[in-house]
Amino acid sequence: MHTTSGLITEIPNGISVSDAEGQILSYLQSAGTEPGKSPLAGNSVSVDRNFIARDMLKLNEYLHYRTIDVSSIKELARRWHPKTYFAAPAKTGNHRALGDIRDSIAELAYYRQALFISAATNSTAEESNG
Repeated sequence: MHTTSGLITEIPNGISVSDAEGQILSYLQSAGTEPGKSPLAGNSVSVDRNFIARDMLKLNEYLHYRTIDVSSIKELARRWHPKTYFAAPAKTGNHRALGDIRDSIAELAYYRQALFISAATNSTAEESNG
């Protein structure tokens, strides 16, 4: 997976964990994020959360205790709404951080529209007719 994505060849030219944490903290602070308020979101983020808790203690302080795991929504769609699951957008991120982030955002937006907004609209329409 990481050989195909090109990640392994970039490791020698990468940045340290500390520098990465600093860049993420700068971004969160510039967006006005307060400690303990930002949920970690993405696909299968439990491993990411464990890594952050172990190796990025300052960043961990900015994360909310809840996570938004898109893969959990995907699994529910697969079981309860298979047509919606199979119509989900294809992933294009090639297992690279920015691409995976964009894929997760697109996937969550899709499920929001296909499962949550549609369901809310339908229940509202039914309630107003009854």
